Amino acid sequence: DGKEGRRINAWTWPPSCRQITTVTVTLTDAVVFGAILVPMLPAGSSRWGLIVAFVISFAVTVTAGVCTMTVDPIDLLVKAVEDGSDDESMDEEEEVLHCRYCDTKVQMDSKHCWECNKCVGNFDHHCPWLNTCIGTTNYGTFYVAIWSLLFML
Repeated sequence: DGKEGRRINAWTWPPSCRQITTVTVTLTDAVVFGAILVPMLPAGSSRWGLIVAFVISFAVTVTAGVCTMTVDPIDLLVKAVEDGSDDESMDEEEEVLHCRYCDTKVQMDSKHCWECNKCVGNFDHHCPWLNTCIGTTNYGTFYVAIWSLLFML
């Protein structure tokens, strides 16, 4: 069974050291902002503008990061086989590859990730900071998480 030993998403244990670092840095940044920097800001509308900007960027970063880490970016053909809904007629219409590790058909843009032990659709990279692969199903939320984190920091 190819599903055996496969990381479903970033919440599949064990977490990576970098994933723990990411969560720690993000939460520490929020605590430092609230406990140290906010009291140092001058009173007035600019203070509230910075607080609102930080809170929004923090919320977007956490939401997008959690969404990215929760989605299983597995190749859709592999998922169909695992779900028992393999459609043999797709072979005639679409060009596919065969992954010898997953022992199933995969899309042309898929790649097998050794960290997660699965094929990922439109594989971009395995992100050790989020402990998940980045592909078709979670690339958009990953992009939002990265840019909002940059803005927050």
